[in-house]
Amino acid sequence: MRKNLTINDLQMIVGPMEGVMTPALIMAANRLHLTKCWMTPFLRYSQELCKDSLVRKFVAPFIAENVKVIFQIMGNDPKLLSQAVSQIQKLQLADGINLNFGCPSKRVMSGNCGGGALRDIDLMCRIISTIRNDHPDVNLSAKIRLGYEKIEEMEQIIPALVETKMLDFLVVHCRSVREKYDPIEGHSERFKRVKALSDDLPLILNGDIDSRRKGLQYINEVNAQGFMSARPWLANPFMFVRDEATDDDKELLYSTVLEIAEKELNFPYSIGKKIELSNLIFGSNNPYFDELKKLHKQSL
Repeated sequence: MRKNLTINDLQMIVGPMEGVMTPALIMAANRLHLTKCWMTPFLRYSQELCKDSLVRKFVAPFIAENVKVIFQIMGNDPKLLSQAVSQIQKLQLADGINLNFGCPSKRVMSGNCGGGALRDIDLMCRIISTIRNDHPDVNLSAKIRLGYEKIEEMEQIIPALVETKMLDFLVVHCRSVREKYDPIEGHSERFKRVKALSDDLPLILNGDIDSRRKGLQYINEVNAQGFMSARPWLANPFMFVRDEATDDDKELLYSTVLEIAEKELNFPYSIGKKIELSNLIFGSNNPYFDELKKLHKQSL
């Protein structure tokens, strides 16, 4: 690992966004000092280690001065995942390791990976214990949902993970896998139950946190150590700096991403990617949508 993570580092984290976190977006956020801590999207280990060059390329955009990086990995082979941690340590690319036990994608969950792992508590515990026994000094965490079929499954899942006494902290999304990203109510009540089950294990709250104010409120209500925001952060990209992002803030992030992609990475955004990025940042008030849509039609 590069450095040690502290509780202060964990107060506000940009969460993983598979398929959205392009190198240009990550580098733009670092340049604008929008976060002090990233959690990367997952790198999946299925049958063998990834090449060192791939691992370096994957994490390189996240690395910046005074920014911590938590490297997220996924898989169902405890020994292979432990070897992956050895590789990441050897390359000195991250400050901590996170185990993805929460992704709700059907493609990802095959073989009890991602959110599928929630169906096999013993597997999760074996993965955690294997890595911890092989790497006693690594900062190790897990990211979970409240259950696979229903949230009541957290009554067995969370105590089992806590009882390993091998995690440095736990990131908990407020839904079950089956709930995917459906609208829900009672976030505070769910988070409070998670805290009651978590004992003294530091807890990071995740899911539907779209402002600094809301995140800090949850921390105080639940007595958690931090909160994580992913896609809501894109719509309010300065939320870790101040309460609300202005239109100028959003414009600054959008333009910086496109500039870095074109001038520094020599990989300009396509019209389709510009539409996707602008919708994520500006939402329904996207000032670029009509013109980009027109250009897209012309290019077909």
